[in-house]
Amino acid sequence: MEPRVHYKTSEDGRRPLRRQSGETSRTEDTIRTVRPSRTLIHVLVQNRGMHDSSPSGDGTILDVFARSRNEPLTTSEVATMAGCSPRTTRETLEALVDQGRLLTKEVGPDEEVWWSPDHDREHDGNTGILGSAGGAAKQLQEISTRLIGEDDIDALYEEFLEATITIMDADFGSLQKFDSDRNELRLLAHEGFDPDAAEFWKWVDPESSSTCSVALETDQRVVVSDVETCEFMADTGDLEMYLRNDIRAVQTTPLISRSGTTVGMISTHWRTPHEPSEDTLHLLDLLARQAADLIERTQAEQALRERERRLKESNERLEQFAYAASHDLQEPLRMVSSYLQLIERRYADEFDDDGREFLEFAIDGADRMRHMIDGLLKYSRVETEGNPFEPTDLDAVLMEARKDLQLRIEETDARITAESLPRVSGDRQQLRQVFQNLLDNAIEYSGGEPPRVEIWAERGDAEWTISVRDEGIGIDPEYTDRIFEMFRNLHEPDEHSGAGIGLALCERILERHGGRIRVESTPGQGSTFSFTLPEASDDEK
Repeated sequence: MEPRVHYKTSEDGRRPLRRQSGETSRTEDTIRTVRPSRTLIHVLVQNRGMHDSSPSGDGTILDVFARSRNEPLTTSEVATMAGCSPRTTRETLEALVDQGRLLTKEVGPDEEVWWSPDHDREHDGNTGILGSAGGAAKQLQEISTRLIGEDDIDALYEEFLEATITIMDADFGSLQKFDSDRNELRLLAHEGFDPDAAEFWKWVDPESSSTCSVALETDQRVVVSDVETCEFMADTGDLEMYLRNDIRAVQTTPLISRSGTTVGMISTHWRTPHEPSEDTLHLLDLLARQAADLIERTQAEQALRERERRLKESNERLEQFAYAASHDLQEPLRMVSSYLQLIERRYADEFDDDGREFLEFAIDGADRMRHMIDGLLKYSRVETEGNPFEPTDLDAVLMEARKDLQLRIEETDARITAESLPRVSGDRQQLRQVFQNLLDNAIEYSGGEPPRVEIWAERGDAEWTISVRDEGIGIDPEYTDRIFEMFRNLHEPDEHSGAGIGLALCERILERHGGRIRVESTPGQGSTFSFTLPEASDDEK
């Protein structure tokens, strides 16, 4: 017995609450609901005990297609439902393909096959089921194929609606999407509505008296065979609009996503009282699933694009702020540093020990602030003032970075050994900055021994991994995920110099290059920083 819509009103009588099964129906003669199918394949219980009815299995497998009511089936599913061996099933399906009875070119375990509408077969008294629904099934398959790569979403909405009207043999149709922000249904596409009706149903409130509002509240299909005798529509604007547009019968099917969320509605309308058949409603369920998938996909893509847009705007604002702040701070800081140096030159001899110590603290603080501002400026300019990518010889880049650090290398007696490095696609100046920062860190945190640094490269899938290893003091595992944060310095200023921005800058530069950076370290045994870069293309090598 098919379920029906039952009403339960709130105490004030204004709002129908969620329907409760078993309560008295006010609309049994005019409206019924059927929960749409939520899977494309229904495993038929009556087929579980079937065996080959002929040596080839042809009769049994044809019977499976008849009972499946023109849903797509895979070879494995046909074998299970028919009780045939995989080999027999495959050979039979291949023969049916050769005869043109199946809408597929390949027969594999996971390949979906459809019955051809050009070959009606009569099984179990169901005359013409396969042929009458075949055209619609083929149309569904074609839409599903286009769905994968179609960029014109509005065109697909129109096509879904047109297919629905064709399948249901209806006169009108509409497709709506649920807008969670407004808690209303928004009209995406329609056919047959006059401008007033399209405007009237542009947004549908869940509390209105329409089939869409009932279907939205119950998550079930609503069929009204005659709107003039439907009690919940009596004396409503919806009924008036139906009659004004010459609509006498309506069905509305919820579009339910794979996660179980109602994402929209698809409706068809007839000019005369009408009761759609179960066969057409079954095909409509297949189309509704695809329409739900489309809406869910577009919603996910739109949400992703919106997040990307907001993130981009946020990053741009942060870059502008960082640039403005660091640029505007330079002049007053320069003045502070200049006067501190002037005081040191002219009056240092007049200070006592505490005074001289205080002055040294002030000068050191100003110097560290200047380094932080310089680093912040470089960080904010990674995207905006970076050079175009070009083929870059990392051996040459490393040589330039070592020249920049030549004095420091000589003072610390550092020994840097490097294997041959590859050519990559990148910004030469920024990659030079990466090497310079990593080498500077390796020298700074070498401990009491002269720094020893090794550099090598390993080739991966369309990218290179460059590693820089030192034998220094290492990093506590607790902090390995935090050292790439802005202004993160794990040591006191009097222990090691640095503004805590060098590694953050390296990470930002490598992100711009489509790469990443990581560190492996053991306290007291050194650290290895590894970063990836895309290899140069064949044309660039």
